[in-house]
Amino acid sequence: MSLGYWQYFIDFLDLKTLVSLTSAILSATSIYLTRRFWLESNRPIISASIVSDSGNVATTYNLVIYNTGNRPATSIRLYADKEVIDKIISPNANTALTDDIYKCFANEAVIPLLINGKEAFNSFGSTSQNPKDNVLRYNSELPILISYSDLENRKYNSKQVLVVRISQGFAGGRWSSS
Repeated sequence: MSLGYWQYFIDFLDLKTLVSLTSAILSATSIYLTRRFWLESNRPIISASIVSDSGNVATTYNLVIYNTGNRPATSIRLYADKEVIDKIISPNANTALTDDIYKCFANEAVIPLLINGKEAFNSFGSTSQNPKDNVLRYNSELPILISYSDLENRKYNSKQVLVVRISQGFAGGRWSSS
């Protein structure tokens, strides 16, 4: 009879150990997943856009870098191959004006800190009714890579395609409200 009692006690102990072990594993997994999801949702999100400002004869463009995440971003750099940048530039463009475009992708062009909800701007060429005055080719596309970090130095990269087009009309046009 005494062996049956010990067998029952050992089985009960194994069941308690198994339940405790399962609880500990579930708790550790829950902590890991909670931290991982928190890090994914609480981070900077950097994107770029070419924004236009239309005038009477020409349309000027700015390259705008946005932080739409909920944390500040640091060390923001834009990357594009020179050959690809050359494809969006008009062949008869003024060199002084094209330098502003190339500078956006230079090694020195680092945005040290961009607070969440804020933007950074740089001039980025123009298009004109007079084709010889164009700096950019209208409707041309520029694939870029954006590299940045958060305040804890976690690194992020995002690929994006910039399009030279008036920004007020997603298909290239809009009615004026004058």
